[in-house]
Amino acid sequence: MPDSSRAAPPDARPGYGTRFLVACYTGVGAAGCAFMFYISTLPVTIPDDWGAQVPGVFGAVATMAYMLAAWPWAVLPLPLLIAGLIYLRRSGRRWLATWAVAVAAGAALEAMVITWTGYHYPSPTYVGPGIVSWVSLTESLGFAALGATMMAILAGAERSAAHPAAGRPPA
Repeated sequence: MPDSSRAAPPDARPGYGTRFLVACYTGVGAAGCAFMFYISTLPVTIPDDWGAQVPGVFGAVATMAYMLAAWPWAVLPLPLLIAGLIYLRRSGRRWLATWAVAVAAGAALEAMVITWTGYHYPSPTYVGPGIVSWVSLTESLGFAALGATMMAILAGAERSAAHPAAGRPPA
């Protein structure tokens, strides 16, 4: 009978913390960009106040979320990188490099969001139909794809650790 008092080896940890960070980072990015896309579809009725077109409850929730989540979200790629590298440290260089590239892609996408790259705001005197921001929709889809990719990296590393000989040619 196996000794159940022994702790599981470090490689057997399920990685819930890393997955939680991935979900938080990519979820907030996707939701925030989707909200910006929604705002851009609304008609501009108040000159020089583009965001005022949002219904009151949504605007209040978005403002509170932005104030509470902006800084933590902006620095989240660093803990995400560290958590992933620690979790994948015994999975091989290929998985470590893949994780680092995925986090770098997320940081680049985040930099585009923070610097408002590609956004076109109406002039201060503009009143009329919404100016749809397809950039926001693309960024939202990018964060969703990034989340799926990061989850696939974690799952792939776990599968390859469970079957180490699966990817090797026969001797």
